[in-house]
Amino acid sequence: MTRALEAQIPRRRLHNAVAVALVGLTLVAADTAQAQQPLGLPFVGRNQLSVSVTERSRDGVSTEQEAVFGIMFGRQLNSNDAPVQLSVVARAAARALDAGERGIFDGGLTLAASHAVRAIDGLSFTGAAGISAIAWGTGRPDSDDEDRGRIVQSLPLSVGMSYDVRLGSATVAPFIATTAAYSRGRDYVNDERINQTSIWRLGHSAGVSVRFGQAVLSLSDVNREGGMPAKNRMQFTAGMSW
Repeated sequence: MTRALEAQIPRRRLHNAVAVALVGLTLVAADTAQAQQPLGLPFVGRNQLSVSVTERSRDGVSTEQEAVFGIMFGRQLNSNDAPVQLSVVARAAARALDAGERGIFDGGLTLAASHAVRAIDGLSFTGAAGISAIAWGTGRPDSDDEDRGRIVQSLPLSVGMSYDVRLGSATVAPFIATTAAYSRGRDYVNDERINQTSIWRLGHSAGVSVRFGQAVLSLSDVNREGGMPAKNRMQFTAGMSW
């Protein structure tokens, strides 16, 4: 979190948003083997640690986007032979630019459950739900210009499907998912709330994940994300599962 970001968003509200993003959790029922795979985060073992790079709006309003770097940790919650397989994924990402003039924080927690279709080898479905919070800030701590900030909290519900294709030692899994999200945004100028909005938005994503042994790569194209301008963004993740 940069000094600029803290300058335009009240600390208490910002801390509340971050706490909600990291501890809040919504459950979804479904069932089986590669939890999160249709959402672009396949599990090979019980744990997965990934780094990510994605794009975010520079201020939560405009369509101009900047790269944001983050880390994700996922854990499978039950055994591989369980009839219902659950996994949880926590993520956090941040970006500070221009000597602290702008800042972005993005965090969230997701619970997913998957079902492998026994009649069609390689086909699986996933349902997921969670909570996320994104905070933007612009301004210079040593300037008389207005400091501006924005916080958006979202409750996304996702369903997706993927299909495994074996190519030599690799497993390639194209996937597609649909997400309905309720988002609540608040805008601030010099620590004063000036606007509050709520919106439901239906979005979708598509991409491909590739597994080489315990290494997992994934590329997604995300469209009409809740709480964001109506523009697509790309997300790339690379990690290890054990």
